[in-house]
Formats: sequence, structure tokens, C-alpha cells
Amino acid sequence: MQPITSLSNYQSILEQYSRTGVQTNNFLLADQVEELLLKGRLYYIIVGNNLVLLVDRIISYQVYFHLNDLQTPCTIQADKPLKMEMVYRGEFKRPIALLNYWEQQGFKTHLTRDNLALVNHQQLAVKALNEDITIKFATTAEEAIYTTTLFEKDLDTYTGDLKTYEEILAYVKNMQILCAYEGEKLCGALQFEWKQKVCWLGHIVVEEGFRGKGIANQMVEKYIEINKQSDQTRYQLWVIKDNKPAVDLYKRFGFTYAGKSTVSMLYLN
Repeated sequence: MQPITSLSNYQSILEQYSRTGVQTNNFLLADQVEELLLKGRLYYIIVGNNLVLLVDRIISYQVYFHLNDLQTPCTIQADKPLKMEMVYRGEFKRPIALLNYWEQQGFKTHLTRDNLALVNHQQLAVKALNEDITIKFATTAEEAIYTTTLFEKDLDTYTGDLKTYEEILAYVKNMQILCAYEGEKLCGALQFEWKQKVCWLGHIVVEEGFRGKGIANQMVEKYIEINKQSDQTRYQLWVIKDNKPAVDLYKRFGFTYAGKSTVSMLYLN
């Protein structure tokens, strides 16, 4: 495993392995490269005609690949667990050949997520709100700590895209965290952000013990309401395919499958 030291170094390596017919998930990495280089967290491995890129995500390495030869084994020696994600278009078009290849290298299929989307004028009405619940922007360090801890406790350790306290604090400063209160008690949080004119719902968690009270409904409704710019405002999110309560929650508001899914794989050494 060798470090990538500069943008030109990265581009030179990539050019050698971006051949016609290459199987890759590297487009997921493209907009992060410069930041990762500054932090010294980008590495590579070459195995025959195949290239593997590794991003140090602190608790694990995220794997990006350029595979030109599915017959050549690609064993990755690393001191942390490995994770990867592959995006595919169409609900029933899983990348079977790639999944089989990486299973032969010791990876196991983990989670499948679907991309759901909503345009504001398609929003459906949801039943009356729980008047005991208040949804408001997070503004304090206490709310940032609560949100960080809540997400860490509830989301998948390796593929949940967990945020550090510093990242959550930045979202708070940008008014991109909603907190739910029952009376004076914090009981849930939702994080969102704008990317390319789409308002993405990143994470939503309701504290265990407060579930079943419609709190998630109210947070999602607030998220849609405060970000509406016009009837054409677009919202998107990723949801675990077999998480029926979450899928049903979003469908109640009018979210529909946007034609993309992603499957994650893990290698826990």
C-alpha cells in the first residue's frame, strides 16, 4: 500500500488503469481527492492490470477500484477493516460479476440502499402533527454533541457515513441540523445539505423510547418545508432497501425510487 502524494501523482496512476471496459466505482471518490491528499489519507495498490485506491476513514479503509482483469486475484493487506460501495442503475441490475469477484477476495455483501427522490409539487399530505413535539434548528454545542452521539449509536458503523463532532458542528453553524424535542427533552435529529441544487437528507434518527410518536414524520415535514424554494425544489436521500419503516416514512411524503441503488461490501480482518 503506497501513499499518493499529489494530484498529478493521482492523475498519472489513474490514467494507466482507466482503460476501455474498465470496471470501476471511482467516480464516487472524484470530488474528495484534493481534500484527502491534503490530509495524507489516500493510498494505492497495483495488482497486475488492476488498481485499488484506499481512503483512510479512521476506523476503516474505503476501497475504490479500477478492474481490467476479473481473473486476477486482488488480495488487500491492511491493518483496518475494508469497505466498498458500488452504485448501479435499475432496481434489479445488481453488479453480479463484481460482487462475485470481491466475494472471492473475502468480502461479504453488507447493505443495499435505494436512492429516493421528491419534487416539491409532488409532496403528499401527512396526518396531523403531534403537538407535544417541537422541531427546531440546532444552535448549541449541546445539540451538536447530542446529534453526534445519536448518529454514532444508531447508524451502521462502517457504511453509515458517520460524521465527526466537528462535521456536525459545521452543519449546525450552517443551519443544516434539525432537532426534535418532546417538552424539554431532546429526542431526535435530522441532518441535510444542498448539493448541485438538490437538498439531500443525510441522516435522521429518533431516540429509542420516543419512536412511534410521529417524530420522524415531523422532522421530514420540517426538512421539506424549510428548504422549499419553489414547487420545483428537489429532495433526495439514500435509504436501506429492507428498512421498511424508513422506506414507508419517505413514501408517505411522495418520495419515489430515482433509478439508482448501491450495494456495500465489507472485509473485516
